[in-house]
Amino acid sequence: NCSIEKVTIPAGVKFIGKDAFYGCTALVNVYFSNQHGWTNANGEAVVVSNAAANANTLKTGISWTRKDAE
Repeated sequence: NCSIEKVTIPAGVKFIGKDAFYGCTALVNVYFSNQHGWTNANGEAVVVSNAAANANTLKTGISWTRKDAE
């Protein structure tokens, strides 16, 4: 269990591992500096504009990857 409630993912981040937020039950908001080009481990596009939904999804143990947007 960690006490982090919110986090901002910097624009330079291109990968978030599946266990990056494991045990962070207090996490309620995850914001992204660069919201474009994110996909989940299944290759599905991820819409990252909803900070609460981002937190819920990232706590479930799914990795995300960002492709450079042209």
